[in-house]
Amino acid sequence: MQAAHRKLQNTPWQAQELAAARERNRLARELHDSVSQAIFSITLTSRSARLLLDREPARVPELIDRLQAMTADALNQLRSLIAELRPPKNS
Repeated sequence: MQAAHRKLQNTPWQAQELAAARERNRLARELHDSVSQAIFSITLTSRSARLLLDREPARVPELIDRLQAMTADALNQLRSLIAELRPPKNS
């Protein structure tokens, strides 16, 4: 009976741990699907800009504009995910 009682006491803790693990997995997927993909695109675009600097310098400003937009978007996505990690404010 004591073992059953201890098991019941651990259940809320286990549920909390499971919920935390699920949330970590969701955030990891979200980071991979959004922010890391955006940073990968930024890396490729910056390499393209470097190559075009010598070959077609007139196209570089367009790529820089695109880089600025992609960077701002990645930053917004990251800020959104960070906001989700903060505990709710008690009102």
